[in-house]
Amino acid sequence: MKKSILTALFLCIPASLVQAGEKSNWYLGAGAGITEAEVFGHDRSKIIMKNLENSGLTVSTAAGSENDDSHSFSLRAGYRFNDYFLVEGAYQDLGDTDGHFNAIILNPDPTSISGTLESEYWTVSLAALCRYPVLSWLGIYGKLGLHHWDHELKIKSRVSGVSINITDDSDGNDLLYGFGCEFGPFTDNSFFGNVKLRLEWERFYGIEDKDGIDAQTLLLEYSF
Repeated sequence: MKKSILTALFLCIPASLVQAGEKSNWYLGAGAGITEAEVFGHDRSKIIMKNLENSGLTVSTAAGSENDDSHSFSLRAGYRFNDYFLVEGAYQDLGDTDGHFNAIILNPDPTSISGTLESEYWTVSLAALCRYPVLSWLGIYGKLGLHHWDHELKIKSRVSGVSINITDDSDGNDLLYGFGCEFGPFTDNSFFGNVKLRLEWERFYGIEDKDGIDAQTLLLEYSF
C-alpha cells in the first residue's frame, strides 16, 4: 500500500513539465528529522489491556510505556502558484518507538506476564502553504492541511508458558499544521539556482493520541 501511494504521489507531476530544458513551478523534496509521539506520560496501559482482552485473555491489570522519540524520513512534491502560495503532497515515515509492558491475566490461572511493545507510524498528506518572502534568499511560511495516518502496534511476550504475539493496526484522517523557514537559492547557477533548504515543524493530529505526533524536519528541495 505504501509503494502504491508513493507512486501515485510522484506520478501526479506531468512528465512534460520535468523534461530537460523546461521550467515549471513544480518541485520535489526529501528530508529527515526527529519526531515525538504526544502520548501523555508515554502511557500505553489502555491500549495494552484492550488488545490482551481482544485476544481472549481475562486481564486484571496492565501497564506499559514506550519511548516516544524517533527519527523520520519525508518525500514531497508540490506546486508554486506564486511567491506566496503553494500546494504540497507528502509521504512521511514518522519513525518507530519501543517499550515494555506488564500485566496480570486470570486465565487459565492468575499469571504475571511481561513483554515488549513496538510502534510504527507513517502518513500521507496534502497541505496548503502560505509564504512570505523576507529576503531574496529567505522566506517564512505556515501550512495547514489533511493527512491520512497509520499506526501499527506490536505486543509480544513469552513468559510463564504464555505466548503472545498481537498486531494492532489503526488508521484515520485528521488535521495537520506547521510552520517553517525556507533558505535559497543562493546562486543563479543553472542547477543550484533551483535548490532550496527548508527547516520545518509540523503537528500531525490523531495518531495514536488526539495530540498526535510532532515532527521537526530538515528538507532539501529542487524546483524544475
